[in-house]
Amino acid sequence: MREGVKLAVVLLIICAVSSGLLGLTNDFTQPQILARRAQSEAEAKAVVMPQADDISQSVDEETFNAVLDELMLTSETLNQAYIAKQQDAVIGYVFECTVKGFGGDIKVMVGVNIDGTVSGVKVTSHSETVGLGSKATDEEWVSQFNGLSAASDVQVVKTENRGDNEITAITGATITSRAVVSAVNYALQAFTIINGGL
Repeated sequence: MREGVKLAVVLLIICAVSSGLLGLTNDFTQPQILARRAQSEAEAKAVVMPQADDISQSVDEETFNAVLDELMLTSETLNQAYIAKQQDAVIGYVFECTVKGFGGDIKVMVGVNIDGTVSGVKVTSHSETVGLGSKATDEEWVSQFNGLSAASDVQVVKTENRGDNEITAITGATITSRAVVSAVNYALQAFTIINGGL
């Protein structure tokens, strides 16, 4: 009986020390993780809206909530909306969306110029299949979105012969392609609401 109590006390001490060490490690690494995340986010914004010199200000909360309501989305799908400026003049918006792909969540950053055209798209995180869905991060594929308009929804086609506001799907990764297109369409629709139309 005493051996059992002694063993339980030893295990309790080990668990307490381990928990304390994990807590300290988390406290030590958390600022570095947040700083890296902020840096990655800033880099992604610069990629999708390269002509902007300031993309730090978010759209005001009331406007953002109105966009979510009108599009019937949650902040888990349309995560953020930023105002893109060049020398204090608004030149567009940058939107961060999270959509469901084949392998899980896909985070997409979308830049929209003030004229309602896509300035850039970047997949910032995903769990898609390597060699298939992971091609959504390829510059050649995402560059298809550049210049597409908020005047109509972007569509996915399986042929190289694209029409207006169409992009060619990634071969063998139609679900991933459609997910990224959904994110772009959410961004374009959000832009139209914020901008009061085209």
